[in-house]
Amino acid sequence: MEEKAASLSKKISILSKDLEWYRTELNALQKQVELLKHEKYQPTVQQDTVQPRKEKVEVIEIRKEPLVVKIPESVIVSKPQQTVTPPSQTQKPKPSFSLEEYIGGNIINKIGIAILIIGIAIGVKYASDAGLISPLTRIVFGYLAGAGILTTAVKLKKKYEGFSAVILSGGMATLYFTTLFAYSRYGLIPQAVAFTVMIIFTAFTVFAATVYNRQEIGIFGLVGAYGVPFLLGGGSGRVGNLFSYMTIINIGILVLSFKKYWNILNYVTFSLSWIIFCIWFFLEYNSAQHQTIAIVFSSCFFIIFYLDFMVYKIISKENLNAKDLVLLLLNSFVYFSIGCVIFNRINDGIYLGLFTLANAVIHLFFSYAVYKDKKIDRKLFYLLMGLVICFVTIAIPIQINGNWVTLFWAAEIFVLFWVGRIKKVEFYEWLAFTMLLPGVFSLIQDWVNAYFKIKTLHPFFNITFLTSLMMVCSLAGVIFLNKKKPLHSEGYSRFALSRIVNYPIPIVLFLITYFTFYYEISHFWLQRYRSSSVALDTYTLFDEDLLQFRRLWLLNYTALFMSAFSFLSIRKIKYSSVAWSSLCLATLTVTLILSLGLSDLSTLRSHYLSGYNSEYFYQGKWYIYFRYVCFTFLSVLMYHMYLLSKMDLLNKSVLKISPAALNLFILIALSSELTNIMVINHSKDVVRYEMLSHKVGYTVLWGIYSLSMIAFGIWKKKKWIRIPAIVLFGIALIKLLIYDISGLATGYKVIAFVALGVLLLIVSFLYQKFKNIILSSDE
Repeated sequence: MEEKAASLSKKISILSKDLEWYRTELNALQKQVELLKHEKYQPTVQQDTVQPRKEKVEVIEIRKEPLVVKIPESVIVSKPQQTVTPPSQTQKPKPSFSLEEYIGGNIINKIGIAILIIGIAIGVKYASDAGLISPLTRIVFGYLAGAGILTTAVKLKKKYEGFSAVILSGGMATLYFTTLFAYSRYGLIPQAVAFTVMIIFTAFTVFAATVYNRQEIGIFGLVGAYGVPFLLGGGSGRVGNLFSYMTIINIGILVLSFKKYWNILNYVTFSLSWIIFCIWFFLEYNSAQHQTIAIVFSSCFFIIFYLDFMVYKIISKENLNAKDLVLLLLNSFVYFSIGCVIFNRINDGIYLGLFTLANAVIHLFFSYAVYKDKKIDRKLFYLLMGLVICFVTIAIPIQINGNWVTLFWAAEIFVLFWVGRIKKVEFYEWLAFTMLLPGVFSLIQDWVNAYFKIKTLHPFFNITFLTSLMMVCSLAGVIFLNKKKPLHSEGYSRFALSRIVNYPIPIVLFLITYFTFYYEISHFWLQRYRSSSVALDTYTLFDEDLLQFRRLWLLNYTALFMSAFSFLSIRKIKYSSVAWSSLCLATLTVTLILSLGLSDLSTLRSHYLSGYNSEYFYQGKWYIYFRYVCFTFLSVLMYHMYLLSKMDLLNKSVLKISPAALNLFILIALSSELTNIMVINHSKDVVRYEMLSHKVGYTVLWGIYSLSMIAFGIWKKKKWIRIPAIVLFGIALIKLLIYDISGLATGYKVIAFVALGVLLLIVSFLYQKFKNIILSSDE
């Protein structure tokens, strides 16, 4: 009572101050009105007193009236009437967003109702475990608690509608899991009654959400009911009942979408439904027991969420946005993935193609509905038709084999990019690029399953190879389409899109194309190696030479691939970055061939000459002559390296460095061939003649090659050719003095020294004879 009296006295004092302030303002206004009335008649009096004959003076003095009138105007400009308002405490502007008010009035009530529901559940569970109450009492208590919460919500609706909505949603969630407990765990009510009650609750929740026009009711009432499976635990074993319960809830969401499309509610229900289903599917699914359940309820979820999305778009005519697009594609992909796993285990996947076509038909049906209604965003039609094309495209390969995921990604990448570029929808192009990463990972997984496991595959005629080619064609199609249909619209993010199409996608295409054929060649020789086994008494023997041939053919293929890439760099793709990349990769390939390749060729030659395991495996002259096949591939690649070095796109220094590198590669190949010839012609003393080739043969060969380079450099007036030749002469001389003379017979020492000395004299003679030519116009 004292507090009320104090507050009333404060209000009286405030009102009395307001009255005094209004009285003061009224007095001021009255004085201003009297002043205006007085000034209104003052000009006429001045006209009477001023001499009427002096018209100019009379006019001037009449025109001077504004000087007097400005005084009240200045008073009016001060706008005292604007101050005739309640005191400052009644004129406070509306406060901006208050975090405290938001937390206290919005967040806390939701947390509170969630905690209340959890508390009720924990209390019921505790009483159940302790045997304090019977199952019937628990269920009755649950219904009473839910009813009490609903009653409270109804009473609070008039004054506190937002708070009432949260309370009502909590009450509906309580009734939901109480009904499920009564049927699933305790068996107190039959299935028909339980489902009828659940339908009634769902209908009431949808009705309440529509009346309140608030998402909280749907989130807590419908989505909150998804917590039931976790409260029940895994011991119920009634999967069909659980998914039926979830289906009823999702149907309620679907019905609600006819009038409302609350994003948070739809995203949460979509996520929870598929997460719960996928967890069960990957952990508990058994084809013999759950096949029908999995097909029926996965289809129900897919159709419900598809309708949930489409119905609102058709009714509202809203434009397609990124979140809707992700939701639609994710729903399609999750359902298709689960369906492929299910049907792949039915009669060895005989129905996979039919299931894929069924997906295409579903998307075709909705695309037709969108097409008929011209007011709906055309982007949605293009998206659905893209899905139709994707599923029809991969139906036949899926029927043949189960590499469906990679095929799906490959087709999706090209189709979405094609739709985006043809119809000038930039978002579709970005979506195609986002699918590149999962597509590549899916292809790598296919490679691991096919090539890194002991499997028998028909070379170049297997589903993994065809899947890889599909990805190659998809990315090549994107690049081709980008070239034929360049970006013109100013609305496009030209810089970002062009960089993605011009750099990452070509690099990925290059790598996928290379490894597509690489793994096929590798797996072919590995299969031959595994099939060459010979069982002996204590161990199994394999033909190790097949591994040498495997690596050599892989190097030959790499040389051919890099030659083709260099050819494209020279003729078609005329960019400096591509030319540099091609030259570097070609140089790396040649280095590998001259190191690993020559080593493997030497091993094959040694096995052929020594007859290593010849009693178990066939060894023919192919072991010797195969080196010339390798040299053919090497020569083609080195020729393209020479053409690359002459391109204007590269620096001039490359033109000088590249010939030196090419000469080095040629010299290494000739040195290896010299050893090969000497060893083959003296097969009975391989070790001795191999050593002679290294000590004497290489020194003489290098001297002759240096002389040839110097002569060519003098003829062409190329200083940067002669200098490396002189350096090579120096290396040969150092080799002769340090390495060759040790362990050589006197005759061979004489041959080496005399040959190198003669060559040096010839070089000196050439420099003396052509000195004027060299110094006059040298490059």
